[in-house]
Amino acid sequence: MRRFCATRLFVVLSLGCLVFPERHELPGLIPFRKGDLWGFCDRDKHIVIQPQYEYLLPFNEGLALAGLNGKYGYIDTLGNTAVQFIYDDAGVFIDSAARVNFQGYYGFINRNGDEFVPTIYENTGLFNGKVLAVRYNNKWGLIDRITKTIIPLKYDDIWDFREGMAKVKIGKKYGYVNQEGKEVVPVVYDDAADQFIDSLAWVKLNGKYGFVANNGRIVARIRYDTVESFSEGLATVDSAGKYGFINNKGKRIIPLKYKSALTFSESLAAVQTGSCWGFIDASGKSMIKAEYDAVGSFHGGRAKVLMEGKYGFIDRHGKLIILPKYTDASNFMNGFAIVVSDSLFGLIDRQGNETIPMKYDFVSLVFDGLVQVRIDDKYGFVDTTGMPVIPIKYESVAVPFRGLIPVLLNGKRGFIDIKGVEYFEE
Repeated sequence: MRRFCATRLFVVLSLGCLVFPERHELPGLIPFRKGDLWGFCDRDKHIVIQPQYEYLLPFNEGLALAGLNGKYGYIDTLGNTAVQFIYDDAGVFIDSAARVNFQGYYGFINRNGDEFVPTIYENTGLFNGKVLAVRYNNKWGLIDRITKTIIPLKYDDIWDFREGMAKVKIGKKYGYVNQEGKEVVPVVYDDAADQFIDSLAWVKLNGKYGFVANNGRIVARIRYDTVESFSEGLATVDSAGKYGFINNKGKRIIPLKYKSALTFSESLAAVQTGSCWGFIDASGKSMIKAEYDAVGSFHGGRAKVLMEGKYGFIDRHGKLIILPKYTDASNFMNGFAIVVSDSLFGLIDRQGNETIPMKYDFVSLVFDGLVQVRIDDKYGFVDTTGMPVIPIKYESVAVPFRGLIPVLLNGKRGFIDIKGVEYFEE
């Protein structure tokens, strides 16, 4: 299994990415580490639950995951043990269910600690509505919350549900099932998209690609050499080295005449004619002349373009807004793009102003104007104008969770808030 989310939180952000997790206010009770032991304090750092645990996460749905004597359990906001410390691994509660591991096997408990899915499975996914993917004797199937079998344990692999459908695998063949356990798309294809997008998914058979709908009907004949998933109602397809676009009925809307093409974004698609790239609209009309060595799709009204080995940005009219001078660049998101020059990272706004100078080994825009930066393997945070917010001293930082940022300092875990207040002491 490669797609189910981790349930314990300490995942380091990918380098140079733009990440915007959901913003939460600082909780009333905050995990606090004193030496090697964890408890809880209030926002003024007054101890509420004495440090006594080896591991602790913020409260979620009224319970906090804690570690004690090498085992995991849960405590309530008064510090009482709500679920006994018997598990070898565990996750936070989501929709009143938490995934736990006991002696190498997985199941789910409710907030009372009752195992409503017994710990007998070699692996599980997370609940998607009422259904859960489980593996037993190396085979995957689906059960519901009362462990009634929906899909027999017969698949070699199963993916997350998207739009009510999940990709499944038997041997070297792929298909799709719905949440009622019906094999809507038969398991006969050599490959298939991980998920449906706008009720359509690509499939591959005998070296060729086409599209199926979520009712199992083939909407685009299996005849293309490559395809991309649908975006804005059109999909990029390739036959004999010529690219064009089809609609969701499988009809060729834009002729297959381009050397290459990207998917539509903000009503424009990048296409390659000869050695140069330009942009067309959904009717196939040329909107931006093909004159660039490489391009990206439009995001936030800007698209990056490569000219003589350097990246700049154009607007939707093809006007060069930001001169090509960067060795790499991200797409714009929330008004900013990460840029690279001579292996150093910075941040620019939509007008090309370098709001964060090109002096960092790493930059990642996190949320609400907070920007993660790295120098010499140490992490900290600045704002979008480059002003320091949190000192650059941490060995690693992770995705913020409930207003707190997990950090690693001197080899020990801890939490800080977005103002840099540290909730730990030695």
